[in-house]
Amino acid sequence: MASLPFHASLEQKKKYFKNTSHYIIDDEEGLEKWYEKWKAINEEAGSGQYIFRGANEAKYMLFNTAQRKWNEKIERKKHGNYRDYFTTLLNIAKNNAVFKKVFEFYKLDKDEIDFPLMSLLQHYKGPSPFLDWTYNFDVALYFAIDGIKHEVKGGINDYFSVYTINKHKAQIKRLVPGKESTIQGLIERMRTSNMKRLNNDDKNKDDKSYSSERLVYVSDFEESESENEKDNIKYIGGAGTALYNQNIIPQQGLFIFNPSRTIPLEEYKFNDKESGNVQIRCCNIHKALNPLLYKKLAASAVNKAFIYPTIGNIVASITKEMDKVFFT
Repeated sequence: MASLPFHASLEQKKKYFKNTSHYIIDDEEGLEKWYEKWKAINEEAGSGQYIFRGANEAKYMLFNTAQRKWNEKIERKKHGNYRDYFTTLLNIAKNNAVFKKVFEFYKLDKDEIDFPLMSLLQHYKGPSPFLDWTYNFDVALYFAIDGIKHEVKGGINDYFSVYTINKHKAQIKRLVPGKESTIQGLIERMRTSNMKRLNNDDKNKDDKSYSSERLVYVSDFEESESENEKDNIKYIGGAGTALYNQNIIPQQGLFIFNPSRTIPLEEYKFNDKESGNVQIRCCNIHKALNPLLYKKLAASAVNKAFIYPTIGNIVASITKEMDKVFFT
């Protein structure tokens, strides 16, 4: 069974990210400064310029679940290629009896199903070519520290990571509803970009495969760019990733589609065309500092109930509040 690579050390990992003073945080003072800085940047910039991702192991490379499953089970593959994997996955999901009832109820046509379905598969541990990101800095921190039990292991194993991308400067294209409304549309982008690489014999062909222009982000939180685009949006937000997956809303979640079978996100070149700076950052924080971050998140009311809301728990909370008002 094949296995995906890991970052061997924080020093080795550093080459993929923009050089910053907060690449490694080992003390509370450094954590306080970093947290307050990015909290302020996030609030001032609003939900658009920066996106964040938390990972509870710094050694993990930024592979999506489809890459992980495909490469870990490649030796058992019976037929088909990586692109076929996604079309087969969606065909199976679309034929599920429950999902079919939902499609019929909402009167969705075939071009309005793919991204809501892929959102569900991504969030409920299914294979997906998407990687989760969020517009909310605190939400990324929650995912970075959730479930961590620190045991001193040494080196990179003692750290978790928070990633940041300046979406306005990084060369990542937005999925435009109506133009690429299906996974097949993105697969065609994958096929076209691969053909361009194969047909290019010059020394720059490797650069093309690692360009962040091959990436696409899928979001329900951004305004339409034109009147024509508005006409193509049936549900608020565009791609409809929150249509069945309501967790997207409190998590302020979005996805990055990676067309590659083997390239993790950090190996792409996130270049600002004007300055040449890499526009993806990583902060590696020692796991012993978790208690301080839990206090920060408590003050922001970002907790499990907020991240994973259920109607039953919400109604129970409302009922409890009502009982305090009327019966105590």
